[in-house]
Amino acid sequence: MKRVSLADVARAAGVGKATASRALSGRDEVGEATRARIAEIAETMGYQPHRGAQALRTGRFGVLAISVPLDDDAAGDLLRSAASAAAARGYQLLVVAAEATGPSTSALRSLSVDGILVVGTDIGGLGVPTVTMSTADGDIPTRTAEAVALLLEHVETSAAAGR
Repeated sequence: MKRVSLADVARAAGVGKATASRALSGRDEVGEATRARIAEIAETMGYQPHRGAQALRTGRFGVLAISVPLDDDAAGDLLRSAASAAAARGYQLLVVAAEATGPSTSALRSLSVDGILVVGTDIGGLGVPTVTMSTADGDIPTRTAEAVALLLEHVETSAAAGR
């Protein structure tokens, strides 16, 4: 099955591709009635924005990575909590399994993500906002949600600074 493109939506709506793009991204240059009509057509057709194209335009991926040792007893709770907290803010979560000795710095540096939550070993110099947390104590779901919120604050600050 062929992916529905922005051009397909524009053609069905009888508008140009730029107008469809502006309408779906919520820009002011498109009237409310036109925006609503294009949004309805896009939904009916099953249109999903192309994340790669969005990343090229915005410099953001909409993806957070979490590096977690899968042998950690709290890994399941941690992953569920991180995925839920990320999704609540419009992000997808990429899981990177860490070795018992810690995550591979080179593997983490190669990811196309907006930020990385590292569980366990404190590492730095990854080139993207990074937060490290431990599962040693405390309520894992609450602490994970707080760590994701802190990571997203760093992501927003970094984006505002143009990094």
